[in-house]
Amino acid sequence: MIVFPIAHLAVGVGLTYSTLAGFLNRSYVVIDRDNFSVSHGPLPWLGNLHVPVSEVKQLYCKEKPGKQNSGSNYQLSVILKDGRKKDLLSNLDSPEIGFYMEHQIENWLKIPDQPVRGEIPD
Repeated sequence: MIVFPIAHLAVGVGLTYSTLAGFLNRSYVVIDRDNFSVSHGPLPWLGNLHVPVSEVKQLYCKEKPGKQNSGSNYQLSVILKDGRKKDLLSNLDSPEIGFYMEHQIENWLKIPDQPVRGEIPD
């Protein structure tokens, strides 16, 4: 009897928090000589990434189909030199945003653009 209202309260708090984060949070991409980082704030959120620049091998943009005909989202991802893939930015409205970010970061880091399986051709 006590679990049911607590579960509803937890769902309500979670939905409120995610809605506020959706309206207030911004994503920040910071690149300096040594580090590459993506963070989200001001409210704490999952998906922060900190990688040494020397570990970045390639960036690419891919399409992520939406649920139940809600359209597609796009995301910018990175391949590290050890072969791991990490998502940098998700839920981009258009592929052009991902392409722009990809090209700017690759130019900054002096990474030659190479085709990646599953990426959207630009």
